[in-house]
Amino acid sequence: IYNRAREEHTIYWLDNNNKNALDMAITFYRRALESDSAYAKAYTGLGLAYFDKFQNSTYFDSTYMDSLLIFSDKALSYDDQLGGAYYLQGLYYRNNGDIHKALEKLDIALRYDPNYFLAFNEKSAILWFTLGRFKESIINLHQSFNRNRGAGLGSFYGYLGRSYCDIGIFDKAQYYYEE
Repeated sequence: IYNRAREEHTIYWLDNNNKNALDMAITFYRRALESDSAYAKAYTGLGLAYFDKFQNSTYFDSTYMDSLLIFSDKALSYDDQLGGAYYLQGLYYRNNGDIHKALEKLDIALRYDPNYFLAFNEKSAILWFTLGRFKESIINLHQSFNRNRGAGLGSFYGYLGRSYCDIGIFDKAQYYYEE
């Protein structure tokens, strides 16, 4: 059931934020938890789905992201080494302005799951847009790119192309855009 939830969640990301797919993902995450209330990954999936669902509609509500901490804490109570739970905490802290705490949580996520490409991607965004540490950002973006072999890989070529273009390395930018 959890894998079906992940499939629907991926469809949401790839299909122009397909809201029906996101609703299906939430349904399947919930069913996974009904089958096994201690399945930590289902809590992190549900937390990320709620983040995706409510991010734009309730962004200015000061409590809209509390679910990230609630779900990550619940997941960590069953598996204290779950990278996805620390990733959720990283999202929470980034979006609440505590950049250093966000980076700390993302580093913990990567310590427990060194192949978690979303954590590298989030870290890259913080380094680029918030801290202006472009070289480190591109290194993390490459780490994310190298680990993402699933759906959505094409967009990572675009991210890399844009990053190199922004810092004036146009031959590399062109290469990634063409890919």
